[in-house]
Amino acid sequence: MQKTTLITAFFDIGREKFKAIPRSSNKYHEYFKFWARLKNNLIVYTDKSNYKIVKSIRSEFGLEKKTTIIVIDNIFDINPQLRKRLNEIENDKYFKNFRKNENATSNSGDYNYLMLLKSWFVQDAVFRNLTETNVAWIDYGFNHGGKVFINPNEFDFEWSPTHIDKINLYYLDKIDKRPVFEIVKRLEDCIMGPLILMPSEMTKKFYDMNLESMQILNSLGLMDDDQLIMLFSQRRHPTCFKIIKSNWFLGISHFNGKHLTIKKVNKQNAIKRFTIKLYVSLRNKYNLIYYFYRNYINY
Repeated sequence: MQKTTLITAFFDIGREKFKAIPRSSNKYHEYFKFWARLKNNLIVYTDKSNYKIVKSIRSEFGLEKKTTIIVIDNIFDINPQLRKRLNEIENDKYFKNFRKNENATSNSGDYNYLMLLKSWFVQDAVFRNLTETNVAWIDYGFNHGGKVFINPNEFDFEWSPTHIDKINLYYLDKIDKRPVFEIVKRLEDCIMGPLILMPSEMTKKFYDMNLESMQILNSLGLMDDDQLIMLFSQRRHPTCFKIIKSNWFLGISHFNGKHLTIKKVNKQNAIKRFTIKLYVSLRNKYNLIYYFYRNYINY
């Protein structure tokens, strides 16, 4: 049986003050506690102030010996030039005007920097010789405390995907074929970032591809979070990836997690989500027609 090492991280960049989906550190720790009983070897990157919290949560489930905590006091020292460039774009008036949602979380340079570090963390864990055959990035806030999977006790198992020979990414609904700049502008989801699975030997390449994708985007005066960056990398290096249709957090149930109980969909909420999605689609089509009329027909 192939073994999979899980890798996650938690660093407080002031998310509780974000206008879009604010979350406190305590909320993230609650989310982590929901899934932290997974029996896989787990590597957690965090700072000194959160070290004891992470350790106590894993120890509560008797998994202290299967937990490695790597303390990094200043994540911005990892790639200061990248952070500088992202902060420049965050404050650029042209970028601000380009984005459809002025309050989007991924309008923050520091947030996008941390999201890119997901791929840095997984390659660093391999470089430190801490991993097994496969590695999987899993968000610290995975499942949002019961958003999809409702029973935390069911996470008391070892997740062991087999026959992994590519970088496994999960996408929502359908693969987005539009130009990257159009997706950056409208902030619509395709590739999902909560769970990423790959062979250990591919982690360095994964980071290099994502870093280069981010730098290309930055050179155009644009930026976005890990989900857009991974889509860009997949387009540039399609043979390195296996893309799997799924939904938020469901990727863990695609292998030996099929026993996890999934929250039943509220029909009223489903109708509401469909209505919002339809509205966004129609709005985008209208904006495109208006743009064409203004710039070409009414020239």
